[in-house]
Amino acid sequence: MDFKTYLRTKGITTTDKYCRSLENIKQLLIRDNVEIDTMTYSDVMQYIDRRKRMQVSVRTINHDLMVLRRYMEYLQLMEVRNDSPLKGVKVHGALKHRVSDLLDEKQLENIYDGYKRDDVIGIRNKVIVGLLVYQGLKTNEIEALRLSHINLDSCTVYIPETVKSNSREISLYPKQLIPLMKYIGTVRAEISAKASDKLIISAGNGQRIMNALAKLLKELPVTNYKQIRTSVISNRLTADNLREQQVYFGFKYISSIEPYLRNRVDDLKSGLDECFPI
Repeated sequence: MDFKTYLRTKGITTTDKYCRSLENIKQLLIRDNVEIDTMTYSDVMQYIDRRKRMQVSVRTINHDLMVLRRYMEYLQLMEVRNDSPLKGVKVHGALKHRVSDLLDEKQLENIYDGYKRDDVIGIRNKVIVGLLVYQGLKTNEIEALRLSHINLDSCTVYIPETVKSNSREISLYPKQLIPLMKYIGTVRAEISAKASDKLIISAGNGQRIMNALAKLLKELPVTNYKQIRTSVISNRLTADNLREQQVYFGFKYISSIEPYLRNRVDDLKSGLDECFPI
């Protein structure tokens, strides 16, 4: 069974258009020394990047991916390969996470080191800042943490699943351990004696910490918490570790983390333009 016949079995009537698109894709891949039958996830990302540099529309790129996806299904049916490198891949038109003032790793480190308030609220806030700049947690993930989610023996934190993110267990940085031990050991009880298993608690009667987070933001040299998270993700991300970082940051879909890579590339380009203006 050839590819055109396979398309007909799927009820696709525009088989000639599919086949023409497939031939065009093959020719582009050959330019990058990529064989379509054995292409990998990295090859798919490289192909998408090539099409973007050619100023091809997002709609056309996604059509190419649809053709490739059908072809990979055909190859699996014919037992040529047993997987598809396009699982979860989709190009979005807007970069929802674009931030013009990304912070590099040194700047993030300075935010943590520079927070020196040493009263009980300050020690609690130091824990929060650590979770922001080292683990890149969202504020709702920090609020959802429980005491049992911190394992000081293995130096890890477990982040539970939310509607928009997967659960994961990731390492704590050495700098975080002493503030965490102080906070969990004595400081947390000094802030409030109310019964709660939440890791981060407020000094008031309420259970939520949004007011505490709003006050902390005023003490930090950032615009908002999204700026920190976007910077952490962008600094860690490369074209070769997308799936690894997808797991680390809890993204449900690979397509959700891809804009951060483009965000980083755009920011680096902007920096080069400033250093070497034409």
